[in-house]
Formats: sequence, C-alpha cells, structure tokens
Amino acid sequence: MSKNITTTDGSEFTEGHSAVLAFLVWKRWGGDTRGAAVAWRRLLQNSCPDADFEQLVEMGRRLTHLVVGSAQYGLR
Repeated sequence: MSKNITTTDGSEFTEGHSAVLAFLVWKRWGGDTRGAAVAWRRLLQNSCPDADFEQLVEMGRRLTHLVVGSAQYGLR
C-alpha cells in the first residue's frame, strides 16, 4: 500500500516528502515530539498517533541527512 498522496494540483507528494516535513515540524518545535505531533495533526487535520509521527520524523531525519549531508544547516 502506497503512502503517497496526490496533491490538489495533481502532483505526487511521497511518503519521503511527508517524512521530511514531519522532521522539519519536529525541529521547529525544538525536538518536542509531543508538541510537534499536536502541531502536525492541527496542520494536516488528521489523527496521526504520536508513535507514527515519531517514525516519520526518524525517516525524515535520515532522508534530510542524506540530502543535506551535514549539520551546516542545523538539521541534527
């Protein structure tokens, strides 16, 4: 089962895109997983459990470090 979605303009938003977005939301909330998960649910108007959000954050952390490659952007 694909976790990709189709956006309102018809383009694909992948699970990887969601993971990086979750990581950035988590980063914006200072690494507070519970607070970031609340913000995530509010932003996307969904009921994503904290544990699922944490998994997305971890995937996003790995993907971000692959793309960025270093801490120069403060994405630890």
